[in-house]
Amino acid sequence: MPSGLAVPPVWRWLSRQGAAAALLGVLACGLFLGALAGLSGEFALIVGVVVALSAAIVLQARLGVWWLCLLFPLSQLNVIPRQMLGITGFSPINVLLLATSGAVIVFWVLARMRGRNDTLPPVPMPLLALYVLPIALAAVHGMQYVHLIPEFYRTAVGAIAFDSPASYLRDVFVRPMFLVAFALLVAMAFRDARDPRRYLAACIISALLMSGLVFYVAIASGASLSLLASPRARGLLSGLGMHANEISLLLNSALALIVFLIPVVRGAWRVVLIACASVLLAAVLATFSRGGYLGLLLVYLAFLVHTRDWRWVVLSLLAAVVLLIAAPSAVFDRALHGFAERDSSAISAGRLDQIWPLVWPVVLDHIAIGNGLMSILWSEPARAGWLQVAQPHNAYLGLLLDTGLVGFVWIMAFFAWALRTLLAASREATEPLYRQLFLGGVVTVLLLFVQGLSDDRFTPTVPQAFMWFAIGAAIGYRARLARGVPVAQPHRAPAPSTARAGRHNRGYLFRTRA
Repeated sequence: MPSGLAVPPVWRWLSRQGAAAALLGVLACGLFLGALAGLSGEFALIVGVVVALSAAIVLQARLGVWWLCLLFPLSQLNVIPRQMLGITGFSPINVLLLATSGAVIVFWVLARMRGRNDTLPPVPMPLLALYVLPIALAAVHGMQYVHLIPEFYRTAVGAIAFDSPASYLRDVFVRPMFLVAFALLVAMAFRDARDPRRYLAACIISALLMSGLVFYVAIASGASLSLLASPRARGLLSGLGMHANEISLLLNSALALIVFLIPVVRGAWRVVLIACASVLLAAVLATFSRGGYLGLLLVYLAFLVHTRDWRWVVLSLLAAVVLLIAAPSAVFDRALHGFAERDSSAISAGRLDQIWPLVWPVVLDHIAIGNGLMSILWSEPARAGWLQVAQPHNAYLGLLLDTGLVGFVWIMAFFAWALRTLLAASREATEPLYRQLFLGGVVTVLLLFVQGLSDDRFTPTVPQAFMWFAIGAAIGYRARLARGVPVAQPHRAPAPSTARAGRHNRGYLFRTRA
């Protein structure tokens, strides 16, 4: 099967002794750096990175994509270093992304030299023309205003680290575009891998790790539920490196993918997915993010509207009743905060009276093409000291502010294309698991539209990681079908023997209904 990622491993080009020597070298390197880890905790991180990268390059480039699926959604956390050895940008995530991309290119070149008709990742033109291009133009537009940014954004607020046009371009355009590169690598994996379900498993594990961190912070704080639900505790989860609204968007996106898979997965794995969904649900509730609660409602309603099996409708309604009864009162206190007093400031967390009234006049002043990415930083209210936030806490308002009506319509056209791609992939899918996965992907895009009312952006951000995973998977799956290469279906064993079929199923993550 011709493929960009499914190239021969290194040991097909070297002798078996050479491959064994390479693996022993990797092991020796890991042991050596592990011994040095006692001298510096930073070396312990380098050990993991070196071993993972070595495995990705020496064994298979696909392994690097798997690690990206696991780690990219966590890349904004403070536990993931932003640099190593004092080198800015030399972070484990960036190195893993670049090394995996490099391995893919090297394998592709070697395969081409051997006459194989392999291709690089599928890059749809709408992705470049409708998304990357307008964001690039807005970034170039904003470069000329970096010198106007008040210093308190770097000191007191700590919202930015750039102080020059070059570093601005790096932080607001290059780094966010790593998420698009991640989606393209996922597309390549779904196009070429024999069984792409392993990448979905990595995403689920990543979401569970994030949920565990949310529980850890909530428990370690020692605060009561009522205190955690109060406005005074809004910054508690920010110690992780992500705001509660961002974490809830990330977890809701993963929850959407999982929930839509549950009806088509059989056996013990259905129980596992239900347990995973329950953990993510509890974690979203523990963020006490009202935007997250709204997103949670969207996931539930989308599943309820989509499912055509009355049994799942009944079970979903029963689960909702149990949740409403069992949920702590602090959850409802947070969801309804400010409504009893009809306090618009409390309901909107100051957006309606402290942020948006200051931002709207700036939007109208630059209504055509905006004023550049993150232009709120050099807006007149910010320079006057009236506004000290790095985003308007509304993705729609932020996009209008940065790109104007032209950029707004331009980028919204991309999301319309993304929804069409996900829906088309779901219709064309030959296996129920992928059909449901892409429907869950549609919900991840809708989640950004809904939770974007109070946070995040329409430019790439880490909380959108699972949405970009779904978009990349849909692009890759459609490219695979265009090649006429079916997805491996190990659960459909051709052998008549039940025992043999059971052995054939062993070792795969999901078994689905036909």
